[in-house]
Amino acid sequence: MSYSVFDKIPMYAADCKAKNIPVLKPDMNTGVPFFAPTVGAKEIRYGLATIKGVANAAMAVYQARKECGPYRDYRDIILKSCIYSISSAALEGLIKSGAADSIMSVGEHRRMYVEGLDVAIKSCRKAIKDLQGDEEMDNKTLYEKVDAVWEMPILAEFVPYSQAEQLQFERQYLGIYVSGSPVEPHVKKLNESGRETTISNISGNPSHITLAGLVHDVSIIHRKSDGAPMAKFVLEDESGVIEAIMFTKNYATYRNEISEGCVAKVSGRIDIEESFNGKEETDKKQLVVSGFCSLL
Repeated sequence: MSYSVFDKIPMYAADCKAKNIPVLKPDMNTGVPFFAPTVGAKEIRYGLATIKGVANAAMAVYQARKECGPYRDYRDIILKSCIYSISSAALEGLIKSGAADSIMSVGEHRRMYVEGLDVAIKSCRKAIKDLQGDEEMDNKTLYEKVDAVWEMPILAEFVPYSQAEQLQFERQYLGIYVSGSPVEPHVKKLNESGRETTISNISGNPSHITLAGLVHDVSIIHRKSDGAPMAKFVLEDESGVIEAIMFTKNYATYRNEISEGCVAKVSGRIDIEESFNGKEETDKKQLVVSGFCSLL
């Protein structure tokens, strides 16, 4: 089985966390297309090109900032995006992932920015067309001229995303959480569960281990030979994540306990898949589940 770079991000982030290296949220004003260390600090900034759905627009985001200056506000994001052909889908990914957070003024929030995209982009494109006409201009000149005259529609009021929604979007677009973790409220329960270790501290491939964490990305798959159901899911604790699989016999036993977002104590063995990416050998751990007990 092959895994994309995006699929490996949770593992890399967990490794950074274990080494006390913070992974910072992406940022339209300070980020670059790829993951990069912060100058003068032991931390890594999430790369703009690695945000799901943004890859092809990341260089344009960076180029617009380089040629026309930092993104000042929401209006400036829209204006630069229209001139540098950054799609609304890419903008939605940037906003929902937190890459525009540092640009927001007091009272502004991610949902407000997302919901305002269609109206703001339509207005800006009209202003560009009216001003430019058939005249050829370089991007910077066009930006300066439109910036001087375009009046952006007033943003409508919306209820902000809930913390759960915000975290869900972060994981969808980044593969990790950057403004908190849904595991945090359950750490006390995990510590009291009787688990043997945390996910990031798993050593080798023990034949039996007990972990505890939040269950998500639950999917039911079927055995090819007879169509019998089994389950795959991700188990996450405060230290990291591990993929888990529960084969047919055990799934028949625990199927009523497994649910999206539940907190559970999970036992089984660790399998290790070795792969070579052309530069180095990498190991991917998987938990083969034999026991499952909901904690909530």
